[in-house]
Amino acid sequence: ASARHAGRCRRCYLFPCRSQCVEPRPAEGIECVGEDDWRYTFATAKVRALETQMLSDADIAAVVVAANQADIDNGELAVQKASNDRVRAFGQQMIEAHTAVNKSAARLVADLGVTPTPNDISRSIADGQAAERARLGELSGADFDRAYIDNEIAYHEAVIDAVKNVLIPSAENDRLKQTLVDVSPAFVSHLEQARSIRRELGGR
Repeated sequence: ASARHAGRCRRCYLFPCRSQCVEPRPAEGIECVGEDDWRYTFATAKVRALETQMLSDADIAAVVVAANQADIDNGELAVQKASNDRVRAFGQQMIEAHTAVNKSAARLVADLGVTPTPNDISRSIADGQAAERARLGELSGADFDRAYIDNEIAYHEAVIDAVKNVLIPSAENDRLKQTLVDVSPAFVSHLEQARSIRRELGGR
Protein backbone atom coordinates (compact mmCIF):
# COMPACT_ATOMS: atom_id res chain seq x y z
CA ALA A 1 0.00 0.00 0.00
CA SER A 2 1.15 3.53 -0.65
CA ALA A 3 2.07 5.78 2.27
CA ARG A 4 -0.98 7.86 1.45
CA HIS A 5 -3.33 4.93 2.03
CA ALA A 6 -1.38 3.06 4.72
CA GLY A 7 -4.06 3.73 7.35
CA ARG A 8 -7.06 2.81 5.25
CA CYS A 9 -9.69 0.93 7.24
CA ARG A 10 -9.65 -2.70 6.14
CA ARG A 11 -13.42 -3.10 6.52
CA CYS A 12 -14.99 -0.04 4.88
CA TYR A 13 -11.95 1.05 2.79
CA LEU A 14 -12.19 4.68 3.95
CA PHE A 15 -9.06 6.70 4.67
CA PRO A 16 -9.19 7.41 7.50
CA CYS A 17 -12.14 5.34 8.76
CA ARG A 18 -14.77 8.03 9.32
CA SER A 19 -17.37 5.51 10.51
CA GLN A 20 -14.92 4.17 13.12
CA CYS A 21 -16.07 0.62 12.30
CA VAL A 22 -12.56 -0.70 12.91
CA GLU A 23 -9.50 0.90 14.46
CA PRO A 24 -7.73 2.38 11.41
CA ARG A 25 -4.74 0.23 10.57
CA PRO A 26 -2.80 -0.89 7.51
CA ALA A 27 -5.02 -2.94 5.22
CA GLU A 28 -3.99 -6.55 5.76
CA GLY A 29 -4.90 -8.95 3.00
CA ILE A 30 -6.91 -6.35 1.10
CA GLU A 31 -5.78 -4.42 -1.93
CA CYS A 32 -5.39 -0.77 -0.99
CA VAL A 33 -7.89 1.32 -2.94
CA GLY A 34 -8.04 4.96 -3.91
CA GLU A 35 -10.81 7.53 -4.04
CA ASP A 36 -11.49 6.67 -7.69
CA ASP A 37 -12.11 2.99 -6.88
CA TRP A 38 -15.76 1.90 -6.99
CA ARG A 39 -15.35 0.15 -3.62
CA TYR A 40 -14.44 3.52 -2.12
CA THR A 41 -17.57 4.96 -3.75
CA PHE A 42 -19.83 2.42 -2.06
CA ALA A 43 -18.10 2.88 1.29
CA THR A 44 -18.31 6.66 1.04
CA ALA A 45 -22.00 6.41 0.13
CA LYS A 46 -22.60 4.26 3.18
CA VAL A 47 -20.91 6.68 5.54
CA ARG A 48 -22.56 9.70 3.93
CA ALA A 49 -26.00 8.14 4.28
CA LEU A 50 -25.42 7.12 7.88
CA GLU A 51 -24.04 10.54 8.81
CA THR A 52 -26.48 12.82 7.00
CA GLN A 53 -29.46 10.68 5.90
CA MET A 54 -29.51 12.74 2.69
CA LEU A 55 -30.36 10.00 0.16
CA SER A 56 -33.80 10.74 -1.23
CA ASP A 57 -35.99 8.20 -3.00
CA ALA A 58 -35.05 9.88 -6.29
CA ASP A 59 -31.37 9.42 -5.41
CA ILE A 60 -31.96 5.79 -4.50
CA ALA A 61 -33.78 5.14 -7.77
CA ALA A 62 -30.83 6.54 -9.72
CA VAL A 63 -28.36 4.41 -7.74
CA VAL A 64 -30.44 1.29 -8.39
CA VAL A 65 -30.56 1.99 -12.12
CA ALA A 66 -26.83 2.72 -12.29
CA ALA A 67 -25.86 -0.36 -10.31
CA ASN A 68 -27.99 -2.66 -12.42
CA GLN A 69 -26.95 -1.08 -15.72
CA ALA A 70 -23.29 -1.45 -14.79
CA ASP A 71 -23.70 -5.18 -14.31
CA ILE A 72 -25.74 -5.49 -17.51
CA ASP A 73 -22.82 -3.89 -19.36
CA ASN A 74 -20.35 -6.14 -17.53
CA GLY A 75 -22.40 -9.16 -18.55
CA GLU A 76 -22.46 -8.11 -22.19
CA LEU A 77 -18.67 -7.93 -22.13
CA ALA A 78 -18.50 -11.42 -20.63
CA VAL A 79 -20.79 -12.84 -23.29
CA GLN A 80 -18.46 -11.41 -25.94
CA LYS A 81 -15.11 -12.33 -24.41
CA ALA A 82 -15.44 -15.24 -21.97
CA SER A 83 -13.69 -18.49 -22.89
CA ASN A 84 -15.38 -20.53 -20.16
CA ASP A 85 -18.96 -21.68 -20.77
CA ARG A 86 -20.04 -21.08 -17.14
CA VAL A 87 -18.59 -17.58 -17.18
CA ARG A 88 -20.35 -16.77 -20.44
CA ALA A 89 -23.63 -18.18 -19.12
CA PHE A 90 -23.26 -16.19 -15.92
CA GLY A 91 -22.74 -13.03 -17.95
CA GLN A 92 -25.95 -13.73 -19.87
CA GLN A 93 -27.77 -14.38 -16.62
CA MET A 94 -26.60 -11.02 -15.26
CA ILE A 95 -27.90 -9.27 -18.38
CA GLU A 96 -31.33 -10.85 -18.01
CA ALA A 97 -31.62 -10.58 -14.22
CA HIS A 98 -30.50 -6.97 -13.89
CA THR A 99 -32.52 -5.88 -16.93
CA ALA A 100 -35.59 -7.33 -15.21
CA VAL A 101 -34.79 -5.45 -11.99
CA ASN A 102 -34.38 -2.18 -13.85
CA LYS A 103 -37.64 -2.67 -15.73
CA SER A 104 -39.44 -3.40 -12.45
CA ALA A 105 -37.82 -0.37 -10.83
CA ALA A 106 -38.84 1.83 -13.76
CA ARG A 107 -42.48 0.74 -13.40
CA LEU A 108 -42.39 1.36 -9.66
CA VAL A 109 -40.92 4.86 -9.79
CA ALA A 110 -43.37 5.76 -12.55
CA ASP A 111 -46.24 4.62 -10.31
CA LEU A 112 -44.80 6.61 -7.42
CA GLY A 113 -44.15 9.70 -9.52
CA VAL A 114 -40.46 9.61 -8.64
CA THR A 115 -37.90 10.68 -11.24
CA PRO A 116 -34.47 9.09 -10.73
CA THR A 117 -32.01 11.90 -10.07
CA PRO A 118 -28.42 11.27 -11.18
CA ASN A 119 -26.08 12.05 -8.32
CA ASP A 120 -22.46 11.67 -7.31
CA ILE A 121 -23.02 8.11 -6.16
CA SER A 122 -24.81 6.89 -9.28
CA ARG A 123 -22.29 8.61 -11.54
CA SER A 124 -19.36 7.17 -9.61
CA ILE A 125 -20.77 3.66 -9.88
CA ALA A 126 -21.19 4.04 -13.63
CA ASP A 127 -17.74 5.57 -14.10
CA GLY A 128 -16.04 3.05 -11.84
CA GLN A 129 -17.45 0.04 -13.61
CA ALA A 130 -16.75 1.60 -17.01
CA ALA A 131 -13.11 1.83 -15.97
CA GLU A 132 -13.23 -1.78 -14.81
CA ARG A 133 -14.64 -2.87 -18.17
CA ALA A 134 -11.82 -1.01 -19.92
CA ARG A 135 -9.34 -3.01 -17.84
CA LEU A 136 -11.16 -6.27 -18.52
CA GLY A 137 -11.29 -5.48 -22.22
CA GLU A 138 -7.51 -5.76 -22.38
CA LEU A 139 -7.59 -9.35 -21.08
CA SER A 140 -8.47 -12.56 -22.87
CA GLY A 141 -8.97 -16.25 -22.25
CA ALA A 142 -8.65 -17.57 -18.71
CA ASP A 143 -7.22 -14.25 -17.50
CA PHE A 144 -10.40 -12.48 -18.56
CA ASP A 145 -12.62 -15.18 -17.06
CA ARG A 146 -10.97 -14.95 -13.66
CA ALA A 147 -10.80 -11.15 -13.62
CA TYR A 148 -14.45 -10.80 -14.65
CA ILE A 149 -15.64 -13.20 -11.95
CA ASP A 150 -13.39 -11.56 -9.36
CA ASN A 151 -15.03 -8.23 -10.18
CA GLU A 152 -18.50 -9.77 -10.01
CA ILE A 153 -17.78 -11.16 -6.56
CA ALA A 154 -16.48 -7.85 -5.23
CA TYR A 155 -19.22 -5.87 -6.98
CA HIS A 156 -22.06 -8.02 -5.65
CA GLU A 157 -20.59 -7.94 -2.15
CA ALA A 158 -20.54 -4.14 -2.31
CA VAL A 159 -24.04 -3.89 -3.79
CA ILE A 160 -25.51 -6.24 -1.19
CA ASP A 161 -23.91 -4.20 1.60
CA ALA A 162 -25.11 -0.92 0.08
CA VAL A 163 -28.69 -2.16 -0.36
CA LYS A 164 -28.83 -3.46 3.20
CA ASN A 165 -27.05 -0.63 4.98
CA VAL A 166 -27.71 2.43 2.81
CA LEU A 167 -30.62 2.12 0.39
CA ILE A 168 -33.16 0.24 2.51
CA PRO A 169 -32.62 2.38 5.64
CA SER A 170 -32.77 5.58 3.58
CA ALA A 171 -35.87 4.74 1.51
CA GLU A 172 -38.90 6.76 2.59
CA ASN A 173 -41.56 5.10 0.44
CA ASP A 174 -42.68 1.72 1.77
CA ARG A 175 -43.08 0.20 -1.70
CA LEU A 176 -39.59 1.25 -2.72
CA LYS A 177 -38.18 -0.08 0.55
CA GLN A 178 -39.98 -3.43 0.07
CA THR A 179 -38.75 -3.72 -3.52
CA LEU A 180 -35.18 -3.36 -2.28
CA VAL A 181 -35.82 -6.03 0.34
CA ASP A 182 -37.37 -8.34 -2.26
CA VAL A 183 -34.46 -8.14 -4.74
CA SER A 184 -31.76 -8.73 -2.14
CA PRO A 185 -31.96 -12.56 -2.16
CA ALA A 186 -31.34 -12.61 -5.91
CA PHE A 187 -28.17 -10.57 -5.46
CA VAL A 188 -27.01 -12.98 -2.76
CA SER A 189 -27.69 -15.88 -5.13
CA HIS A 190 -25.65 -14.19 -7.86
CA LEU A 191 -22.77 -13.76 -5.41
CA GLU A 192 -22.82 -17.42 -4.45
CA GLN A 193 -22.88 -18.47 -8.10
CA ALA A 194 -19.91 -16.23 -8.85
CA ARG A 195 -17.98 -17.69 -5.94
CA SER A 196 -18.74 -21.20 -7.17
CA ILE A 197 -17.50 -20.37 -10.65
CA ARG A 198 -14.36 -18.78 -9.23
CA ARG A 199 -13.53 -21.94 -7.31
CA GLU A 200 -13.93 -23.93 -10.52
CA LEU A 201 -11.65 -21.58 -12.44
CA GLY A 202 -8.84 -21.90 -9.90
CA GLY A 203 -5.58 -20.09 -10.47
CA ARG A 204 -4.62 -16.75 -9.00
